[in-house]
Amino acid sequence: MQTDWKAEPSLVALQSRYKFTGPEMNKVLYHRNRMATPYQTKNGDPATIYATGVNLPDGRVASVPGYIGRGGKGRIVSNPDALYKYWKNDIAKGRWPVYANGAQLNKRDAFMHKVVMEPDMRSGQ
Repeated sequence: MQTDWKAEPSLVALQSRYKFTGPEMNKVLYHRNRMATPYQTKNGDPATIYATGVNLPDGRVASVPGYIGRGGKGRIVSNPDALYKYWKNDIAKGRWPVYANGAQLNKRDAFMHKVVMEPDMRSGQ
């Protein structure tokens, strides 16, 4: 399991190409670390991060993993309040990206999904 995206030249290049923030790259790393054995949803679709927005007390919104686990084992948590409690300390430490509002979060998550997650899943990265 890789723990620092800055130690991987291909991830540094990806960050530079798409101008992802450090916290956004942490999401990419979380996804990549779960690629070999993703969680299987009820529909049989693979999930490596299941990015979910959670409201913060200051009105901003954080994008955090909703898939909690590794090796295909774990669970999907879709309740934003439960995810906030689970990731609260990591959000405070700047591990996950925080946006001004849900529209910004949704736009950025959709972009990341399009340029990173979908191609990775097709290629078996």
